[in-house]
Amino acid sequence: MIRAADPVVLISARHAHRRIELYVFSDDRDGSLHLLSLSGGQGRLPAVEKGQGPLPDRDNALFVRDAIVAELLRADYLQAPADQAVWEVYARGRHRQALRERQDLPVQD
Repeated sequence: MIRAADPVVLISARHAHRRIELYVFSDDRDGSLHLLSLSGGQGRLPAVEKGQGPLPDRDNALFVRDAIVAELLRADYLQAPADQAVWEVYARGRHRQALRERQDLPVQD
């Protein structure tokens, strides 16, 4: 079972050293959640980053994350234990950067 706070780590069954990691982060200012997906080769920084959010609540964020995981499992990815995440520090930095950028945007009515 995937816990909400844990990263989800997926490894390609067909391509050696290809991985995807998914993270759910919260914005303490408004309680919204953000999903960050990182993919690339083992032993280097992620080649592709994709994000979704803000998502209104935990259930919505986990639904989106779990739907992506289900599709990747059907596409021959294998789930690895969460403790095999290698990009967590990088992901946290990207999330902080996205929050700063979001804070700098003008408020729209």
